[in-house]
Amino acid sequence: SQRSNLAPISVGEAPKSAYIHIPFCKQKCHYCDFPIRVIGNDPSRPKAAALMEEYMEALAVEIKQGGGGGFDGIPHPYPNSELETVYIGGGTPSLMQPEQIKRVLDCLRDRFGIAETAEISMEMDPGTFDTDKA
Repeated sequence: SQRSNLAPISVGEAPKSAYIHIPFCKQKCHYCDFPIRVIGNDPSRPKAAALMEEYMEALAVEIKQGGGGGFDGIPHPYPNSELETVYIGGGTPSLMQPEQIKRVLDCLRDRFGIAETAEISMEMDPGTFDTDKA
């Protein structure tokens, strides 16, 4: 099988990068195969805002638990390592408020560390941000 050709994963290696999926979009694009949640044109609507905030809270818990890696309760499982890249994709991450993105980065920094020279990238839809958000 193809699986047998893959190298085993060492659970002892520190992660060097993180991908954060923000699954919210104004609409579902015909070419998109990603798991998303359509919230419409106004992310500040109470129902949309509550859904996005609930997701962000769950994401923070997941990061604090080590991304499913079984490190719950260990403050920084790799104290001599930091993330070198962080990619925030989706969906349309630029629908989120800057404070929400900051909270995700803070959680990653607290849990895994982020190198001072790390590359941090985020998908942006031109219709969902302005210079105040950038």
